[in-house]
Amino acid sequence: MRTGKAVMWTLTALLITGGVLVFFFMIYSNGMGGSEMIFGRGELFSVNDIREFDLGSISRIEIAVSGSDTSLTATDSQKVRASLTGSIRASDPSFIPYIDARVDGSVLRIEVITKPFMFLDIFSSEVKLQVEIPGAFSGDLVFNGTSGRLTASSLKLNSCSLNTSSGDITLGSMDVSNGFTAGATSGRIKLERLQAGDAMFNTSSGDLILGDLEIRNDFSAGASSGKINIDRLSAANASLKDSSGDKKIAAMSVSGEAVLEGTSGLTSLDRVSAEKLVIHSTSGDARVGSAQTGHTAVRTSSGSISVRGFEGNADLSSSSGSITLICDRPASNIVMECNSGSINLGLPASAQFSLDALTNSGSIKSDFALDLSQAGEKQLRGSTGNGELYISLKTTSGSITVSRN
Repeated sequence: MRTGKAVMWTLTALLITGGVLVFFFMIYSNGMGGSEMIFGRGELFSVNDIREFDLGSISRIEIAVSGSDTSLTATDSQKVRASLTGSIRASDPSFIPYIDARVDGSVLRIEVITKPFMFLDIFSSEVKLQVEIPGAFSGDLVFNGTSGRLTASSLKLNSCSLNTSSGDITLGSMDVSNGFTAGATSGRIKLERLQAGDAMFNTSSGDLILGDLEIRNDFSAGASSGKINIDRLSAANASLKDSSGDKKIAAMSVSGEAVLEGTSGLTSLDRVSAEKLVIHSTSGDARVGSAQTGHTAVRTSSGSISVRGFEGNADLSSSSGSITLICDRPASNIVMECNSGSINLGLPASAQFSLDALTNSGSIKSDFALDLSQAGEKQLRGSTGNGELYISLKTTSGSITVSRN
């Protein structure tokens, strides 16, 4: 029985191997000048399709592209010009892509039409769509790409929506009066500068590399798998979420609430100004270089917390990891708790506070002379000055240190 199965598997492997060899032989023989076969390499066709439209009353441009790169540029012309150029190697000319463009009322629709094909029909394609948009156009722009890269720059619009299923989005300077969205299912989104009313960025698999963002209202960014890097963000409210990847913001000014959530990865912020800052991380460190907030709340399940140059109220907790908070101007409440890790709190020399510190396993040290109500190896309670700043420090396993800056 085992011998019969072995013979059957051997014959199957030989048939598959033979089929693959025949396939490549037919391609090779055609490339060497052999007879034309169904697996041939096809012919090379040039693509050169150009359409132009007077701007006139056009207030919305919709672009749909499949299988080619696209560039959107601003020009001094009063015409919208779409150019599809390049070459394609295919089995017959019916596979040459072309532009289908029309104006419906105030909407200009531009679509690249490509005939559905099997892998034997098209062998290579190097086709690019370029859409030149008059600088006088200040309407709505919608782009949807199935496969290919998108580049755009120097556009001033009312609203803008850019989405690709597979391909990077690279943007220069963009001015949008109202809503701006950019999404990539598989690909990176990179932007130099954006001014907009609202802004939303999303990528399923790829990084978000964002430069200077000036958003009047709400900003949101999400990356399922990839990092989020922002040079400067100004917004009324901000929300950043990622599943696997680091989040890094060099400078952030938010008049309302800023919320950063992550499953795995480092959260790193510097020069933060916000009414409320919230950081939630399942697995990853949280580092804040400088923060001026009304209230800061940081939660990590597994990871350390470090906040320096701090002003405001703080509520910091870590299940597994140390916590460090260095205050320049603490407000009225500081709460720090961890299950496994040390707690380090730095305060100005002039700070006046009441302290409640407790550890189950570790030591407690303070640089400040306190009017003690309770002192011991595992617990320290006391106050200095008017005690207007309330401080609660608790760790299950780890030391507690209160030091002068």
